Amino acid sequence: MIYTISSGGLTAKINSMGAELCSLVKNGKEYIWQAGEAWNRHAPILFPFICSPKDKTYVAGGKTYKINANHGFARDMEFQATDVGEDYAVFMLEDNIETKSQYPYRFKLYVKYYFENDRLVTRFRVINPSSKVIYFYLGGHPAFNCPLDEGLSFNDYYVEYEKNETIIQPVPTEREQCSVTRTSFI
Repeated sequence: MIYTISSGGLTAKINSMGAELCSLVKNGKEYIWQAGEAWNRHAPILFPFICSPKDKTYVAGGKTYKINANHGFARDMEFQATDVGEDYAVFMLEDNIETKSQYPYRFKLYVKYYFENDRLVTRFRVINPSSKVIYFYLGGHPAFNCPLDEGLSFNDYYVEYEKNETIIQPVPTEREQCSVTRTSFI
């Protein structure tokens, strides 16, 4: 199901399949790739893998698991819309029989879209409801319309981050709840 949220001159559409942002329009201009033959996605959520392990197999707890697709399964699963308002939407995916066949851990993955300072913000939260340590990767793969304006080419665009960041990947030592900070669009 497609959910539409808006604020001021911004409108976003989010598909509950994969909790995927499929449209972001600001003042009549579409910023998200509208899918097609070149790539049939818009902005998939990557969980619990980014890319995939060699041969799409890995070992956890002494057992071998096979992941069915690159970037995990979240992008191909129906999320539950848990809270939707005019200018925000929250989606949740939780472990189930299908996820357990590929990923042995219990989890609740929340994705919240909302507007702040004339921008769309995406916030992720992974909750571990068990006493076991869980391991995962979480990321996004947004595709932007480019070029946006007539007379420009793809090479006229670039991505700029607000600050440099370093990834620190410690090995968890106890039950944790993980929050991932936000990503802003526009």
